[in-house]
Amino acid sequence: MTAVVERVTAEPVLVPRRQAAEMLGLGLTEFDELRRAGRIFVRKYGRKVLVPMEEIRKCAETIPWDEDKDS
Repeated sequence: MTAVVERVTAEPVLVPRRQAAEMLGLGLTEFDELRRAGRIFVRKYGRKVLVPMEEIRKCAETIPWDEDKDS
């Protein structure tokens, strides 16, 4: 008899700065500008800069929609 193994993937609580920028569709410079402007908050662990998923979601909600005037 063979055991069935189910994999459960959990969403990460914190992601590295580069990954957070990619998730938002931004470059690192743009991401750092948002940090300096206080629009996204990070946590530091040693030298690592980690971004809570909640902050990524909140930041994504504040990015304005581009209303395409041509369509």
